[in-house]
Amino acid sequence: MATVTARRPGRFRLYCKPALYHFKKARQDELEERLHRNDRVTSIRSLTAPQELQLDEYGRTFQGGYEYTSASFQQLCRILSAGASAFLRDIAGENPHYDDRESLSSGQFARRLFNEVVDLRFPLLTAYRVIRDEESKLIDGVIGSKHFTLQNSALYDQVQNAVVAGGKPVTFYSGVLLGRKMLLWYRSRRPFLIQQVGNSDVWQFYSGYFFCNGEARGTSARGTMALFCKRGICLGSYQKYGGRVPHIGRDFNRRLDKMFGKIFSKEVPVDQFRDGLAGMLAESLGCSGLNAKELGARIKTLVRAMAALNVPQRIAGQVVEDALYVGHESTQPEASVPLAYRRDRLFASRTAFDLFACLIRSAGRMNLTRREVLEQAAWQMLAGDFHL
Repeated sequence: MATVTARRPGRFRLYCKPALYHFKKARQDELEERLHRNDRVTSIRSLTAPQELQLDEYGRTFQGGYEYTSASFQQLCRILSAGASAFLRDIAGENPHYDDRESLSSGQFARRLFNEVVDLRFPLLTAYRVIRDEESKLIDGVIGSKHFTLQNSALYDQVQNAVVAGGKPVTFYSGVLLGRKMLLWYRSRRPFLIQQVGNSDVWQFYSGYFFCNGEARGTSARGTMALFCKRGICLGSYQKYGGRVPHIGRDFNRRLDKMFGKIFSKEVPVDQFRDGLAGMLAESLGCSGLNAKELGARIKTLVRAMAALNVPQRIAGQVVEDALYVGHESTQPEASVPLAYRRDRLFASRTAFDLFACLIRSAGRMNLTRREVLEQAAWQMLAGDFHL
């Protein structure tokens, strides 16, 4: 399934958003076909003239008629000048404004500025290469001369071979392609832990792996252990359970093999997870029986505890609110009418497990970069590293 953001008629855009393809377990063959298709239509060439990058009035390059994706436009702007991407997006009206700047924007003016900067700074770009999709006529990325290009299809094949060769009891679970970025999840066939939560809610926990690669600059090849449960996914830290391999250096393949060896040699810390889960279920959020001032202070304490796991403060605040009013279940009828006595009874039942469940549920709604951060925080919570 692909999601594509089209240009609005009559409005100039500096770039388009790349298509998002999501492949569930039953569609693994479609993922393989898409990876082979990408290999077939991809070209990587050095730059010879500014016209290969400069845009015409329709948002396509003068030479070749290519459009930028949001990722490739940002990559190019970082090379041209610090802050150029944000500045040009603002002038073009890509950023929402709630004052006169909303009407004081011009995509065509931003385009002319961009073309002038490309012309001025083109000598900086001769050491770079451009990744193009020749079928969709897209510029997907800009890479340096030292960048080691690992095709997504190559990483996928390595993962598949490692799983089969190592006899790992996991199968393909899901995959995502976003432009030149690929994410893969593999899950065990059977749960390693089953836990009843409340009177009727049963959670099953499965082990597995997560891998990511980017053919353009900005995304290292990486992988780690993963944990799958009812509301989402948790990721182990790359330092302890996996690794990151930047796309640079002559020993790239050796470092990649070392990363695979580390990931597949790790065992699931079952006892640690079992203890962490029991601890979360037993630890109250401590928000009942408080007046408004005390409740506000307690909520701030919970937000700080989440922030200590690298959860952004704004998201932490939303997670705490969800944990109090919604909890680990997807629906909570009582939460819709938070009368004082009912709210207090609701808050008395909330535990650290509700925070955990709401965190991984929130992670699934985030962009791919932020999602990783939240899923790693969820792993820490389940491992017993969350302290109120």
